[in-house]
Amino acid sequence: MQGALFLALLLAASFVDLKRREIPDWVSGGIAALSLLHIRPECLLGIIPALFFLAAAVRGGIGGGDVKLVAACGLVLGLPHAMMGTMLGLLLQLLFHLCARCVLPFFKRQVWSSYPMAPFLAIGYAVVYYV
Repeated sequence: MQGALFLALLLAASFVDLKRREIPDWVSGGIAALSLLHIRPECLLGIIPALFFLAAAVRGGIGGGDVKLVAACGLVLGLPHAMMGTMLGLLLQLLFHLCARCVLPFFKRQVWSSYPMAPFLAIGYAVVYYV
């Protein structure tokens, strides 16, 4: 049950972030509440990846919704899996950007200056959760 709800909330975060460029608090709160279904003390360390996102948010690189999403997913996954999911999501975002930089100039389109982060993080966290 936790896995299905986790995936549904990650999908909700992704679609809302794609549409409005924000992640609602109820999504992050719901994911954090999911951690109570299977609570383990070592999952509290899963908040550590969010500290890196918080440092980027303070400098103006990302939004607070991304920080809250990473912290909530870290509570569900625990430190090793949260780090792995974060790295996978960021790697996917980097590959997407590289592909866009290679392909879009052929269609005389400009490469975007920013991307919604939740869809990439959601893929990373979902893969890590289910694998």
